[in-house]
Amino acid sequence: MKIKKTHLFLIVFGLCLCLYWLLLKILYGSITFSFLFLLSGLASMITGWCFHHSHLSLKCRLPKWCYCLCLFLFMVICTLFCFIEVNILWQGHKTDSENGEFIVVLGAGLINGDEISLTLQHRLETALALYKQQPDSNLIVSGGKGNDESISEAEAMKQWLIKHGVKESQILCEDRSVNTVENILFVKDLLKQLGKENISISLVTSDFHMYRAKYLAEYYGFIVYAKPAAGLPFAGLCFSTREFFAVMRALCLHY
Repeated sequence: MKIKKTHLFLIVFGLCLCLYWLLLKILYGSITFSFLFLLSGLASMITGWCFHHSHLSLKCRLPKWCYCLCLFLFMVICTLFCFIEVNILWQGHKTDSENGEFIVVLGAGLINGDEISLTLQHRLETALALYKQQPDSNLIVSGGKGNDESISEAEAMKQWLIKHGVKESQILCEDRSVNTVENILFVKDLLKQLGKENISISLVTSDFHMYRAKYLAEYYGFIVYAKPAAGLPFAGLCFSTREFFAVMRALCLHY
């Protein structure tokens, strides 16, 4: 029985998603959101297989108006998704030449409660390179303590930076935040306590995270110079897809 191109596409597409999940699993173990690639892949393969063996198609089973509406909504969602993803990729690979008054490093989860993860290490290495370019700058490390962490992300980052040659007196810690909005707002509060307002910052975070972080920082009053750090190899698709939903929330709710 000859298989239709659309059915074959669903099966092959689903298989690719499952293989991508397996690759991430082998390389990094558990990554938040990656399991959705597995579920989506299985759903795609099962749908393509079922449609092939039952000789069904979405078009022939739905009223024409309903099919057209579904197609229109699908195209709108795809267009919006592509627009957001292009911005995520663009901001993630665009390093501003100017430098801010403070270097602000956003935290990421720790391993085993107190160890720097590879994602966070890349951010710290980027911040360290900036510090070496302007050694008189102060750094602000931002990140609270998660339920599975024995110390705050800010404290872990501070220890790493001191170990790599940054003066302790030049590091300010914001250790209350648990998400990106709190990173921005609590850093703003910290600077207000120092009598600083309308501050320009060199914002350091992962490439996939820069678009949302920069948007929120600018929305809450900072002058931002983006300094994206490298993400994890092969994990960009997973992280940027996850970011789509976070960006939509940030654009709509500023949160």
